[in-house]
Amino acid sequence: ARDKLLIPERSHHWPRPAFDFAKLAATPHPRLLPLARYYAEINGTNQEKTAEKLLNFTVPPNPEPYREGADPNIRAWVEWYGKIAGGVISSTGNKLSIVGQSAMLTGREDLKQKARELVLAVSRTWDPESGSQMKRADLQAANLLMGMGYCFDAAYDLMTPEERAEVSKAIEARGRQFWVDANPFRGNESQNHPWDRAQALAFAAVTLAENPESREWFDFVADLYATRFLPSLGFDGENNEGLAYWSYGLGLAIRYVDLVKSVAGMNYYTQPWLAKTARFPLYCAPTDGFWVSFADNGKPNHASLGPVNREFTRRLARQTGDPVALWYAGFPRDGELQAQPPTGIPQSVVYPHIGLAVFNTFLADGRENVAVGFHSGKFFAGHQHADQNAFVINAYGDKLAIDGGYYDWYGSKHFKAYSVHTQAHNTILVNGEGQSWNKKDADGRLTAAFDSPGFGYAAGDASAPKVYNGKLSKFNRRLLFVKPSVVVIFDELAAKEPSTFRWQLLSHTEEMKDTRAEGSDFSIVRPLARLDGRMLLPENTAMQVEKAYSVDPVQGYSVDVIPHPQPEWRLFTENAAPAAATEFLAAMRIARAGDQAAPPEYRTLQTAGAAGVETRDGDDRIIALFNRRPGKSFTLENITTDAETAALRIAPDGTVRDAMISGGTTLRIQDRELLRLDAPGAAALQKPRTAAPEKVQILTINDVPMQLERHVVSRSDGSSTTLYTGTLEIPADARLDMQVGSDDDRPVHFVLSNGSARHTNTLSGNSATLFLNQGTYLFYLATAGNLRSVALRTSDAGRARGIMHPADYRLPENAVLVEAENPTPETRNSVEIADRPSASGGKTTTNWSTAGQFAEWSFRVPESGRYRLLIRTATSYSQIFREITIDDKAPSGNIGTLQWGSTGGFGYSPEEWRWVELPCDLTLSAGEHRLGIRMLSGSANLDCFALIKVSDQ
Repeated sequence: ARDKLLIPERSHHWPRPAFDFAKLAATPHPRLLPLARYYAEINGTNQEKTAEKLLNFTVPPNPEPYREGADPNIRAWVEWYGKIAGGVISSTGNKLSIVGQSAMLTGREDLKQKARELVLAVSRTWDPESGSQMKRADLQAANLLMGMGYCFDAAYDLMTPEERAEVSKAIEARGRQFWVDANPFRGNESQNHPWDRAQALAFAAVTLAENPESREWFDFVADLYATRFLPSLGFDGENNEGLAYWSYGLGLAIRYVDLVKSVAGMNYYTQPWLAKTARFPLYCAPTDGFWVSFADNGKPNHASLGPVNREFTRRLARQTGDPVALWYAGFPRDGELQAQPPTGIPQSVVYPHIGLAVFNTFLADGRENVAVGFHSGKFFAGHQHADQNAFVINAYGDKLAIDGGYYDWYGSKHFKAYSVHTQAHNTILVNGEGQSWNKKDADGRLTAAFDSPGFGYAAGDASAPKVYNGKLSKFNRRLLFVKPSVVVIFDELAAKEPSTFRWQLLSHTEEMKDTRAEGSDFSIVRPLARLDGRMLLPENTAMQVEKAYSVDPVQGYSVDVIPHPQPEWRLFTENAAPAAATEFLAAMRIARAGDQAAPPEYRTLQTAGAAGVETRDGDDRIIALFNRRPGKSFTLENITTDAETAALRIAPDGTVRDAMISGGTTLRIQDRELLRLDAPGAAALQKPRTAAPEKVQILTINDVPMQLERHVVSRSDGSSTTLYTGTLEIPADARLDMQVGSDDDRPVHFVLSNGSARHTNTLSGNSATLFLNQGTYLFYLATAGNLRSVALRTSDAGRARGIMHPADYRLPENAVLVEAENPTPETRNSVEIADRPSASGGKTTTNWSTAGQFAEWSFRVPESGRYRLLIRTATSYSQIFREITIDDKAPSGNIGTLQWGSTGGFGYSPEEWRWVELPCDLTLSAGEHRLGIRMLSGSANLDCFALIKVSDQ
């Protein structure tokens, strides 16, 4: 008998780059200088100033390992991990890295002496077998080892032979901890901790290249990265642990890639997966759109907006030469690389290796995009969730069907009880229980995926025995997205014994009333978008809504509960009585929040061989059909097909605008054949097409005409979205006023972005005002409408830096206090009022997120005189710009723009609030006055205002 030879469609083979270790070992110290130069160039920051501040830094005492009850300020291991592993071990390593890099870059004697002092202190006083040991805190130990290496390298020529031997022995001892852990490799090559441990080992090998063991260490890590780590992640740049760990985990791996490219000339950026990965966040988190991600992603998980980690994405774009990724990062250019918008590439993506499909309607801007994501794939690593056959839906800059839970910290009570489990995801529970988590072979499988201008389709199989611990024999889910508005989901479930099957969908609305269930209908209403749906099968289904979690998340590496966690609701239904098998058929319509369309109507279609739904999208009729016996032909509603799934978009006059099949060969309506394939597969009537961009003369800057480039993305329903893009040069800090002329009232969104700042919003009344620093900006406008003109006008900003008082500042007795939650009736709707117990009166105005947003307050001063204005504010932004007016005029001369920086948070605790004082006097008469504030840039909460009399008039 002969065994069959299985030849995979694609292989992970990639030849490891060659290197000459003998040449590296012969390179004199500081041999890490090329790496330090690279970091200085890409970061664009002056580390020398930071290093100067560290000239007075002394190495803290040896960090002890965690012992319960040893320190009353550390109540649990996780607090040791945050305060000691992070706050001492990693922090010390980072400080050493800054000093060492700056010393070798500048050659300054004082910095080199400081590097020598610090690395000797760690070598002599920190026991490598104590709290800073690799096995107690591996990532932090890696940072420490790197810091020691930078300082050793920078101060090498200042050290005596005995000191070099002393430090070399200490670095070698720490490096050997990583070597013993890695060799032979027995970890999970798809998880980020082994990547960082290996790069730390390589860093030690480079630092101590003269040592006999170093070549073996270096060679071993080079093989791991070339043959195991990078290939394990896939083929197309995908990441199994989601967007947060794409950025964080890959950031650890890139430390190795940058190290060996800088010091050994080994270019791992040409590895096929790494060469494509800069586009992963673009597809999963378009700019100003919520993330489509099925893993640990933040607080709460479904809270972040694209773009993801702009600076990191820019680094990858630069190294891989990807102009589209550079555009996504918001940089107009990087050297000779010019940014290019993502309008000429496929708008959707399928990653078979990790079982992820993401369908987008307009990739360039999330506020004009509808994104539908589906996941069913292999379980690789611990930051994944038990979410096989789950889906998410984002639309028009908002989130609808979410990926639930918080990632507060790995292993927290909320994490273990809720966020990683099926209860937090849009998939199926069986007898109230979810899928296995972090279990080998608990894998889903993406069985089909297809994308076209009019349809996105994905199917998944989650019936592997270990997914539901043997409870299910069948769980097939088919998701059809009829772009841009209709989603239909068909589930087929079978169990080994009669069971209860729960279908669920989660949302983030502020109140339960905005996540509604009534009979078989359900809806989710968000500020920018809404989702209206109906459960069609089982018939006469009763939908319900409930609070989604009972264990609250905590703050960071802590046991303290988050004071105001995001409410999360679960829409669900179950089969009326336990059954061995059941089907769910749900249809949903996506719309902008302000659309006045009639409530959606749905008609269930079914025969013994198929189930489906008829609904409407605008004036078009939508028909979606699912074959209950794939491979066999059926006829339903005059439609005949042998496909697993078929769909049609039919115009009011009966014309078929578009149609698709997947898993079949034919599709007919009445006597007309729409599609035919030679073998079972997927196809649609409308083929992908890209319109060439065109130059348009609609922009003026200070009355000087300039061209924009217009890109149009069209869909088979006849709708389209347009991107107008260009580059702006701002020669000096300026106030920018923008006015747009449009043929309709469709929303117009803008972005102005460069390396140091990013300004983005939806135009209010087709106008906006913001503050821009000098520089070159990537500029674009996105809209479903048509623009006739774009007028930009710059003027002297007249800014004044606010005086930020210390946290313990107290107002004098005679201060006039004005609460920010009481704006004038005319402007009250322009701001959002939120409860904030740490604020004066328990409330604050929040969500200042729209350029040009304006509010006004009335106040009375008892007597004429000169006053100082103070604002109680809270923000995490480093630059806040607000236009200030008193009685419709700038407070003093041309000083109308007030600038301040971060207060350390958004006011969830008292210490995050600060008083910021306008640095000029106001001359006010006794009586009524008006204070106006217009947002120019940066989001900051406002608690109250105070006027303090400083002299008589």
